[in-house]
Amino acid sequence: MKPDQVVAALESAAVQLDVKIRYETLAPGGVLNGGGLFRLRGQWTVIVDKKAAPNDQASVLIEALAAFDVEPLQIPKSVKQLLVLRRQVLLAAGAPAPAPAA
Repeated sequence: MKPDQVVAALESAAVQLDVKIRYETLAPGGVLNGGGLFRLRGQWTVIVDKKAAPNDQASVLIEALAAFDVEPLQIPKSVKQLLVLRRQVLLAAGAPAPAPAA
């Protein structure tokens, strides 16, 4: 898949997970360093640098969405495999899974 197609599939995954994606212009070398996952007013949100290349945007989205259980998602198999592999690495490293939305 092309990087922009991967980003589109990851955006679909985010919708299914009820995770909001915000594309913002981020300062180079800033605190978010390309983006990241956080909770804003009870809503899981990912900030992605809108000026980043699609490969970099996909990396930020994979890192953020891998924190969630992606098995039930309806997304291309290749994208789901990327998320599952990243989730396995995160869990093996002891990273906590996000708490369900209230």
